[in-house]
Amino acid sequence: VGNTTSDAWVVPTTAATAAVRTKNVDTDSKANKDIYLQKGLIPEVNGQVMWTETISVPGATADELYDKAFAYLTALTQDKNQLEGSKVALVNKGEHSIIFSSSLLSLDFTQFNYVLQATCRDGEATLTMNRLTYRYDVQGNVSDLSAEQWITDKYAVNKKHTRLLPVSGKFRRATVDRKNAIFDGFAQALK
Repeated sequence: VGNTTSDAWVVPTTAATAAVRTKNVDTDSKANKDIYLQKGLIPEVNGQVMWTETISVPGATADELYDKAFAYLTALTQDKNQLEGSKVALVNKGEHSIIFSSSLLSLDFTQFNYVLQATCRDGEATLTMNRLTYRYDVQGNVSDLSAEQWITDKYAVNKKHTRLLPVSGKFRRATVDRKNAIFDGFAQALK
């Protein structure tokens, strides 16, 4: 029994547009700095950094939410800091699922890569962010690091849990800010 086109993963061929909203956060205030020190701020699932959030949209069909999610994720590819290759990589309209692959130019000209997956059902949509990696270039010395070895409590926060470490802490803040902007924008796009 073969798959019909409505329940197979395919590379999308049409682009959609939507406004991407990002929230400016004052990262210098004491309260905001404490947010980045919270234990468990960087969730690990089976040893991998992964954020998952389900947005409830009562009355919306899976098809409606899929269309809104596709438009939002497609618009993310046009973000000013996105690098070539950021794209809605695969879609499965039958399963109402979308996979977005991103390369973003982050702090210190570091390439930040991550994968987003949106899955829509009647009345709700779930967004997952995982497979976070960094290509950190310091004067020609390039390090490829995973989020698990760079922004977790073990690597980005001092032992007393009172301050962020200088370099990895900076990337922890930037990653959390990017994740929050994406997830907030996703929630807004579905309404």
